[in-house]
Amino acid sequence: LQKVVVTSRPRAVQFVIDELAVRGFSQAARHKYGCRVVQRLIEQCPQIQTLAMVECLLGEVAALALNQYGNYVLQNLVEHGSDSSRERICKVLLADVGSFGRDPYAVAVVGAALAHLFGSDRSALAE
Repeated sequence: LQKVVVTSRPRAVQFVIDELAVRGFSQAARHKYGCRVVQRLIEQCPQIQTLAMVECLLGEVAALALNQYGNYVLQNLVEHGSDSSRERICKVLLADVGSFGRDPYAVAVVGAALAHLFGSDRSALAE
């Protein structure tokens, strides 16, 4: 499916988003191969097309950050997502940065946030 998402036009992969919506975006984000499909969708599709998926993922930032596969989806969202997505992820990380900083998976999300955030969000996370 990754190859389909990368090589097809965004409208042509809407069926992938629809199927993930039925099965659960966060469940796919926690899956060994599903997380890669979710990442490719974030990278390749317009934000308006992935809005429902991203909103679902942003509702589970803490759980995804601590997951061995979900953390990659969040790192990807920090890099390729909107400014508001980055800010929302940062707020969750800031709420318990000590715990996230000690977790082997979540620390990668913190690192990605430090690399891609700007201004006060980055400063607050670094402190």
